[in-house]
Amino acid sequence: MTTTKKSRLKYVLILALSVVIVTAALIYFASKNSWQFGGTTNAEAIGDDGIYVSDKYGFGMLFPKYWMGGIAEDKNSGVEFSLKDKSGKYVPIFRIQSYSDADYAKMVASQPDSTHTPYFIAYGNGVNFAYFILAGDDKHSDFNVPFSSGDYKGFSYDLENNITPTFKFVAKGQGPSLQKNFQKSSEFRLMDIKVGDKVGDMTVASIAPFDGAAGTDPTAMHVSNISIKFSGETTLTGVYEYQALNPATNSGELVCFSDLDEASQNKIPNILWSDRPNRFCFSNQDLAKENFQPSGSSGDATIVIDDYTVNKTPQQVVDVARLVRVVEKKQS
Repeated sequence: MTTTKKSRLKYVLILALSVVIVTAALIYFASKNSWQFGGTTNAEAIGDDGIYVSDKYGFGMLFPKYWMGGIAEDKNSGVEFSLKDKSGKYVPIFRIQSYSDADYAKMVASQPDSTHTPYFIAYGNGVNFAYFILAGDDKHSDFNVPFSSGDYKGFSYDLENNITPTFKFVAKGQGPSLQKNFQKSSEFRLMDIKVGDKVGDMTVASIAPFDGAAGTDPTAMHVSNISIKFSGETTLTGVYEYQALNPATNSGELVCFSDLDEASQNKIPNILWSDRPNRFCFSNQDLAKENFQPSGSSGDATIVIDDYTVNKTPQQVVDVARLVRVVEKKQS
């Protein structure tokens, strides 16, 4: 065989091997649902942790667990989010778009009426973020976990309920760090919490409506009327306050605990991204008053608690915990 024929055979073999490698790669990525063919869109699965971060557009989102298996597609200069319906087909639910100030004003002005104006999320890092509803309430029955398009309206401000995806800004290049710290081990989402979950140093013992009305179905609670009890002893350091009787407001004596140090804040459960302070009162007030007398006093203390209960209602309500013992106390 001549050198020319050998060279040709060599190039043919290399070309054939390249085709095999490329074909195998395409089959692999297609099986992973990583790429959408027939276009330039890139689809990324929403993982078990419910976290999606777009370093390209500068935002991150935390999804409820029923979004696990959903996908996010970089499409039309934005990100389109889809859920799989009962038939196994991916259905676009909503899209997030980023705009400059000028483009956002132009886009809003071009809308035929306010009904079709996208919902403004927030402004940050020099960008306007808005989202578009792509599937309405008529799609309810198509999904195993029904959703309402109304749930998405104003979701960027629905921080404590955590029913819908929750939005955060991400500076360029900070996506990986946000992904690691999106939700602390001591934080929980009301939509996902269930008996047996471990949050911080404690475990969910029960979930019930806060009002506790006789005959109330414990599964029919609402995120604005809920009482979640956590069990497990843990040691906290903070400030105690033995509130004296106040005849003017007809409020009785009460011993409460607040201003927890950072280590203690990571031990007790907190509603994700809640702006509520880490403050609770003792459920066993007699023992608390005995340990923190006299009435009207306050100071630093290290205590052991159990049965920490997070309460949430439309009215002002306090969390409670059972005092186990006082390790150290220093009156101010």
